[in-house]
Amino acid sequence: MRRLEVRIGELLGPPEHGGRREAGQVGHDQLDARERHDFRTMAAHADVVEDVIADSDDDHPATRRQVLDAISWRIDARRPPQIPLTVTPSTYCRG
Repeated sequence: MRRLEVRIGELLGPPEHGGRREAGQVGHDQLDARERHDFRTMAAHADVVEDVIADSDDDHPATRRQVLDAISWRIDARRPPQIPLTVTPSTYCRG
């Protein structure tokens, strides 16, 4: 099921803002905005989808939520750590 959702995301292509939708455009009549977003996200991270599928079994199949959580964790792991800004009284006191 998850591989099918990846394929749907590939077929949807990149999101478009505004404009008229073609009558035959894939998915816009059958899928809501959240599903289109999820499928595009899964298509962009097909490697993560495959990892989650590999870790699943018939008794505990991979869910869309598990896949999207794994993608979020992977994205967060790639972000550089945030440097905390320290504000001291001398920053605001001039004298």
